[in-house]
Amino acid sequence: MKTKAEIEAVLEEQIACLKEREAAYLTAERALRRQAKVVSALKRKLRDYPHHLYWSNVTVQPWPMEIVRLITDCCGIAEKLYTEGRHACRLLIQPRTLAALHIKHALMSQSVVKYKPWVLQWLKINKATLSDERPRWKTCEVADSLEDMARRFRTRTFKVGRMVLTLLGPHGIIAFDVADEGTPSQEMLRKVKSLAHLVWGLAPLKAVPGRIIVPYHPVPNHVRVLYGGRRTNRRLVKALVL
Repeated sequence: MKTKAEIEAVLEEQIACLKEREAAYLTAERALRRQAKVVSALKRKLRDYPHHLYWSNVTVQPWPMEIVRLITDCCGIAEKLYTEGRHACRLLIQPRTLAALHIKHALMSQSVVKYKPWVLQWLKINKATLSDERPRWKTCEVADSLEDMARRFRTRTFKVGRMVLTLLGPHGIIAFDVADEGTPSQEMLRKVKSLAHLVWGLAPLKAVPGRIIVPYHPVPNHVRVLYGGRRTNRRLVKALVL
């Protein structure tokens, strides 16, 4: 059995060892926190890299963003960045081009395309003054204009970036709210029209302050908008009211 003096000596030795290990642990913990901050900062820099810097292979200076956007605006590069790149890559695209791509891909998205046959019927009626045939429905709803008839239907809205797409809203059959994009709607419309295939064929887009829309066309005083039919044959028709 150890004596009291021997036990005290061993205790003092172990206490000193414990203090040494605690100091080493605190030093390692501080180093771990510092290293974690370095890694987080590098990850943020890598994530935001396309926004802040765009380096050339032959120079150590970053290219001005104006030059980068001129390059990405050619040969379909902007659309490839939009569809295949990271979200930060969209910052390399000209604002007007980006807005046009928002509109194009909004009209091509699955969420909107499922309403395409329904909206095309409204666009067709909006384009024609009268229907091709007289309705033979026993009951129907009657309105003075397409806008009045649209108030009886549910408005569909979709968020695309900072803009909002509305179907059968108060401003038109199709309406893009582009006020938050920072680009005048008239300038944006010119860019949108260069992408001719994004229009559904019966949708003449028009620029108004803060929006790009397909407006409701007025109908003559002697014409009414009718909605009726049965089941899947329910449809809108413009016809003379006798």
